[in-house]
Amino acid sequence: MKLTVSGWKSLLLTAVTTILVPVAVGHDICNEKIGDLDGPRISRYSWLVQVKPSNVLDTFYISFCHPLRFPSGSLQEKCNGASVCRVSEKTVTVYANVDSNITLHESWLIVSGPQCTAHEPYKLAIRYTCGLHLGSPEFFLESGSRCQPFLLWRTSAACASPPKRNEVPCYVHNHEGAKFDLTPLIKTTGYYHVESSEGDDLRINVCSDIVGEAGEDYPALSGACLIQKDGKCVSVGQLHSGLTFGDQARNVELVYSTNSTYEGCTEPARTVIAFKCPGRGKSHPPRLISSWNCRYHVEWETRVLWTSSQVTQKPASLLKRRIA
Repeated sequence: MKLTVSGWKSLLLTAVTTILVPVAVGHDICNEKIGDLDGPRISRYSWLVQVKPSNVLDTFYISFCHPLRFPSGSLQEKCNGASVCRVSEKTVTVYANVDSNITLHESWLIVSGPQCTAHEPYKLAIRYTCGLHLGSPEFFLESGSRCQPFLLWRTSAACASPPKRNEVPCYVHNHEGAKFDLTPLIKTTGYYHVESSEGDDLRINVCSDIVGEAGEDYPALSGACLIQKDGKCVSVGQLHSGLTFGDQARNVELVYSTNSTYEGCTEPARTVIAFKCPGRGKSHPPRLISSWNCRYHVEWETRVLWTSSQVTQKPASLLKRRIA
């Protein structure tokens, strides 16, 4: 007998809610690697997941080990202090707090919260598998009561052999729920050379530190390197956080910063990469727009930004107006 997609989803949901959870064992995901899952690698960031398909903006906010924090006066403010929170239109639901139980069994990560209904608790189940990059969790299905969502996550944090690179989350959502994912631009080895009219040899990677090829050496965590006359790299930006919106939400930005102040500069080195949709549909390599006081501003027109938004939402109009 062949199962339909909905049939497979029903079987998976039954497995998550009735079979796997009772045999799960508690672990400290915040501070240790459990099996193949590198807990600290995924728990140092918060994650945003859109429920698809949905006629309304329906969003999960997830932070495994640190309480969620949102600005005062925002709709998401009601999520403050939670570990898993859902915002659907103007309705806010806390699924779990930071002291809620996190359990793992084989390739399942389950965050359990308080009772949702008389017979069903809140429970977030994530099926994780090994992937090339850090990736991000994606919505797959949920129970009819909406108490138990099920996510999928392909991530390098779930690989038996830990990656040699460090990554930060490489996606961001706008206010309409469109996802902009620059993961395809990440180089596992090597770098992108930034065009410069001043002759600067600036090398960057996207959402990852630079891993040199044979004979090349780059500082750990450095996503932007300025090559000196002796061929050595001076880091002008380290990984800290993921993508954000900048310039009044007209582009997506990646900020690499350091605590190091170099000779001739009064401020710590910093590199900002602004990603834009190509004006005429054609990508252009990264180019240095300005460099002053060890502050580097790079502009990159890439179709990857446009393509990723098209995959997750309707917005052909995104190219005709501001991103958010």
